[in-house]
Formats: sequence, C-alpha cells, structure tokens
Amino acid sequence: MERNVISLKEQVVEYVKSCYRRHGIVPSIRKICSECHVYPAGLYAVFPERLEEICNLASVPLPKKRIRRTRKARKKRIKTRKKLVKPEEVSFVEVEDKSEEKLGVAKPSTTIDDELKQSYER
Repeated sequence: MERNVISLKEQVVEYVKSCYRRHGIVPSIRKICSECHVYPAGLYAVFPERLEEICNLASVPLPKKRIRRTRKARKKRIKTRKKLVKPEEVSFVEVEDKSEEKLGVAKPSTTIDDELKQSYER
C-alpha cells in the first residue's frame, strides 16, 4: 500500500512539472485526477494541503488567483450549509385527523353490533 502512495505522489508531481514546462500553467485538480486515474478524495488523502502542497513539491509557482477563488467558494458553501434549518428549530402543529372525510368515507351511524343487539331485543 505504501508503494502505491509513493508512486501516486511521484506521478502527480511529474505530471504537474511537465504540464508547467509545456504550457506554462499549473493544471487543475480535475485535470490531475483524470490524468493520474485517481478520485479527488484519494488525491486529497495523499496531499492534504491540496494544490499548494503539490506545487511546492513540484517546485512550480502557486496559481494564487485560483487558490483564492477556490477558498472563497469553499467558505461560501460552508456558510450556506450552516443556514439550513436544523431539526430542533422546526415546530410541528397538531392537526385533527380528517382523513376519512377527505377520502369521502361516510361513518355509519350504527355499527353491526348495534344492529345485532336491536335484532335480538325484538
């Protein structure tokens, strides 16, 4: 298992270096994941500091604008999650059960037991 982690690290670092040499830009996390055949969660497990750590190991400059944009979007996502209603804040209102009336089922005025009693009394 340790060997796979090391080879993934080396593969990612070599890919980022070659991309920077060829195109002059650092590839995105999505591009790195697709090229190295790994899911983003697996990449983040190996590189917990995300793109910053990858760039430091590859000795390429950080794409500061992209990192700033990503951090801002992540903070915004966290704020919207906090705004969601918590279950403790929800209050329930009791409503009378009128399901039979809604379905159009008529309640009989007398039950079968009442009819049997009346027939025996006669």
